[in-house]
Amino acid sequence: MLLLHAGFAGAAPLTVVSGHIDHPAGARVALFIGRHPVTNAPLRSSWAELDAAGNFQLTIPDLPFSQIVEFAHGGETAELFLTPGDQLQLSVDAGEFDETLHFTGSGANANNYLVAYFLRFEDIPLPTTPPAPRPEGPGKPWRTPQQEIRLSDSLNQIARTFLRDYAAKYPLPTDFSRYARDYIIFESAAGSLWYPYLRRKREGNPSLAAPDFVFDNLRKVPSLDSAMRRNSGGWNAIVECYEMAVLWNATPPVTAQTLPTQLTAHFGRTHTRDVMMARYCMVQLNRAGPGQAQPFIQALQRMTSDTLLLGPVQRMYQRKLKFSGGQPAPDFTLRDATGKEVRLSDFRGKVVYLDFWASWCGPCLLEMPASARLREKFAGKDVVFLYVSVDTKEEAWKAALAKPGLTGANAHHGWAQGFETPAAKAYSVESIPAYFIIDRQGRLQKGPAPRPSAGQATIDALNIALGK
Repeated sequence: MLLLHAGFAGAAPLTVVSGHIDHPAGARVALFIGRHPVTNAPLRSSWAELDAAGNFQLTIPDLPFSQIVEFAHGGETAELFLTPGDQLQLSVDAGEFDETLHFTGSGANANNYLVAYFLRFEDIPLPTTPPAPRPEGPGKPWRTPQQEIRLSDSLNQIARTFLRDYAAKYPLPTDFSRYARDYIIFESAAGSLWYPYLRRKREGNPSLAAPDFVFDNLRKVPSLDSAMRRNSGGWNAIVECYEMAVLWNATPPVTAQTLPTQLTAHFGRTHTRDVMMARYCMVQLNRAGPGQAQPFIQALQRMTSDTLLLGPVQRMYQRKLKFSGGQPAPDFTLRDATGKEVRLSDFRGKVVYLDFWASWCGPCLLEMPASARLREKFAGKDVVFLYVSVDTKEEAWKAALAKPGLTGANAHHGWAQGFETPAAKAYSVESIPAYFIIDRQGRLQKGPAPRPSAGQATIDALNIALGK
């Protein structure tokens, strides 16, 4: 069994996060503790109401070890580093969340460092318009491997110097200092994973091999399993970048025979390797259906007997078997951002491109520019794009809708309020993004729908559903 919350001798000290919020953006605050490594759903949560003055208190009676948790209010979130017994106080103005977030009490120095690091290195403004598609064919030369290594080393040195200077002014606990140093290494390794993909795209050479340093950096990172157990953002970055930059864009595509060997070479015989395989099985179930996913699932079963990993995969496999072409699409009712009810059956007579997503899902958001272009392609035709958010926080969903490319004339949005809701369960959605095409008669098209970024394949699938 993959242990995300290990047992310990004796009672854990009470961990408390309390504080004050100016100009609240909602009535509640929450802590999300741990995430399922395959589905990314929170393992536990703690909620508290704000009082009339904007004060709150959240308690965790059994935090077993130091780890990253997620604090949420309104449409904003922040990573906190909590150690059992911390008595952490938080203050923030919800109108300027990142810029005003500040901590006092035990654990304050570590968490103020996380805020300072985010503002210095990670607070990147979002574009105001969708990016234009790159022209096809060869482009300008990208950085050489030597240039990329020098750039990475330079950025690492800047980050390490920032950590050293901060710790000189505000002493950091030994455990957190180790976490912060490791995080810099994880982020660097995650960034390196994008280098081959970006160079192939920029230079128009899809067969360009990945240089050795890309995966050498990955093999040098500290214990990934320990980082996963602590819910490290660095671990999440490596996993998501590997999925998007390496697996989803592999040339030639990975197979059930080659992937276990590849993952073992890059991650060793670790739980992280098995998580990567389980997550890829979920991707295959969503993208290609149970028939093509079955060899990958069988390979996963040979790699691990961990029910935490196998369970979501097996449940999705059984549910996907029910979705054969021509069957009626399960109906559901949701609320849109104005509170109006949205029913799938309202769109009978039109083709529906159904997109399950969430504001916290990086791969989902990466598909949105392509989805916006797809909507433009089918503007004025009988195609409806229905986006169903599985965000647990309404504020986070509504804030995401303000991002460019998510709304438009033929875009309809509904809030499903999590994976354990009728809409998500009806379509066996345990990982996202997930896509479906429903024809004019309300019947499911055979198999999972292509992603928006699949280009012509998605256009063809929609035209078939239109009867063209």
